[in-house]
Order: sequence, then C-alpha cells, then structure tokens
Amino acid sequence: MLIKEFLAVLQLFCGLRYVSVIKKPVACYMKPDYGTCKRHLTRYFYNDSNYKCRTFDYSGCGGNGNNFDTRRECRYLCGGEYSSDDLDITRPVACYMEPEYGNCRKNYTRYFFNATEGLCSSFVYNGCGGNGNNFRNMGKCRNLCGEWYDPNKESCLDPPSNIWCPIWPIYAEMWYFDAGTEKCIAFLYHQCARDQNVFPTCKKCMQQCRRAGSSVDWYIKKPVACNMTSDYGDCSGNYTRYYFNATKNRCLRFNYSGCGGNGNNFEDIAKCRYLCGGNYNPDRDPCLHLPSNIWCPTWPVYAEMWYFDSKTEKCIPFLYHQCALDRNVFPTCEDCKKACQRHMHQLQ
Repeated sequence: MLIKEFLAVLQLFCGLRYVSVIKKPVACYMKPDYGTCKRHLTRYFYNDSNYKCRTFDYSGCGGNGNNFDTRRECRYLCGGEYSSDDLDITRPVACYMEPEYGNCRKNYTRYFFNATEGLCSSFVYNGCGGNGNNFRNMGKCRNLCGEWYDPNKESCLDPPSNIWCPIWPIYAEMWYFDAGTEKCIAFLYHQCARDQNVFPTCKKCMQQCRRAGSSVDWYIKKPVACNMTSDYGDCSGNYTRYYFNATKNRCLRFNYSGCGGNGNNFEDIAKCRYLCGGNYNPDRDPCLHLPSNIWCPTWPVYAEMWYFDSKTEKCIPFLYHQCALDRNVFPTCEDCKKACQRHMHQLQ
C-alpha cells in the first residue's frame, strides 16, 4: 500500500500520469513446491514476503511456476534485490520472434529486435494482434532486448590489412574473424602489419570475437511455467486467461477460477507470447544436423573443433576446415554442451 500511495502522490504533484506498479506474473506469488519426484535439485523461488529470490529443494518434476534454474532468472521475472550479475541475463523469448504486422488496417511505426543482426529496427504495425517483439520506441526495445555491440570486440569487425612487407617478408599461419560469416579463417600473416584481428589459434579467435548469441542462442530457454498444463484453479469464478501449449507451440485461451492454478496463466495473449513465445524450429536447430564433410581443394587448413551427435547425445571432437560453414561447430566441448544441452537427456 505504501508504494501505491507514494505513486499516487507523485501523480498528483508531479504530473506523472502513467506511473503504475509493475504487475508480476502469477507464479511469483506461489509458495515453493518440492514436486512429486525423489531427486534433490537446487532451484530458486521468489519470496514475496521479503521481495528476494531464495534457494529451495526441488524433486525434479511437478511443482509450480515459482521455480527457476538461476537467481538471475528469478530476479528478472519476479524482481528482487539488484546485482551486477543481472546484466548478463538471457533475453526474453519475445526478442527472438519475427516482427508481425498484425490483423488490423492502421499503420504505426514500431520497433522490434532483430536477433540475426543484433539491432533494434523499425517496422510497420497495424494496431492489433502481433507478438511481444513490438515496442513503441527504440529505447524500450534496446532496454529489454539489448544490442550486440561490445567495445571489447570492435577490432573483430576489421579484416586484417594486406600490406606488402619489403624489408622482412616473414609469414606465419594465423587466424582472423570474418564478421560476414561469423567464422574464424586461417591466413598467412606477416609482421609488417599491426592488426588486432589476428590470433594464433582458431580457438582463441572464436573465444574473443564470437557474438554471445551467434551460435548458442538458437534455442531460447523458456521459464518452467511454460511447460505446465493449464490449471483451472480452486475457486468457482470464470475468467478468460491464456496459457502456453508446449505441444502446439502456441498461446491458447482457457477458463480460470480466480485462485490457485500455476504460473502458466496470463491475463492477455501478449504476455503469454512475450514470456513463452513459440520460437523453436527443429529445421533451424544446428544440433540436429551433422557438420558437412566437404573437401577443401584451395586451402585445406584444419582445426580441432566439436560437434553434437544427436544419436549418441554427446559432443565429439573432429577436424574442421574452413570450406564448410556449419552451425553445429563449436570451439570447445563446453560450448557444444551449452548449445545442445536440450538434447542431452542424461544431463537433465
């Protein structure tokens, strides 16, 4: 009540007409639920009494939506004390959706986050329908979805210079990052040039220059609540709500009693799409496609990399060459596991 009264005073004396209390998802107010299995996993829940995210013991199945893998996810969805670690949080699902024109006939300039380019861009919106990747101004888009720019990786955008070395033409095999293909490529480097986009190994090149979302963010991890079935609840009311149907990969309508239920419960379809989305596409899943075996006739330079084998559900090392432009290629085993952990059932 104190927060609402304070905001009311601000509205009265400062002219803040649109100030309001941000509503948390229903799941944030639920008690932590151990679940119905027998495992012991450390998870996080939002404690509404002290406004903090705390750990609890989770059995591995069942439970409710107030259940997060990390403290960061808990803070992001439900709030809580701020930490500098929150700056590294995964983007909301909506940021990876394609912009949708909508269903009406008006024309408004809106902004969406282009996950491929890592930038916020404008598009034409007709006034109704669409999805959560829709912002009234560029600032809101950048604030919620961010942009790829990283000053520590700016040198990766510049190709190495091609300077002839008349005095001391000593060459060495090195690697540079090609921003167009987002791959590290081997080349003969000479000592006359003083470029920053030059690395002794492919692994160091990839670690320094690869974008945070270029190869591992093809699958966006949804909140636990998105995988729950719709729950009518415990009261006798009849309210229209929306839930995410994981089987159909869509947000659908259902009837809600007014109390109880679980976190897969949204007041409008836009919130459902924003948090749970519907973006997974197996055809774009690199972990389901083996890297191509192309012979490289021009310059057969190889490097040890890793790929995910969906049949064995393991990350396997192999010799990778630069003729192929595969996405199921990772510089380390850890990167491979991080990208393809959804298919590694033995780790879940």
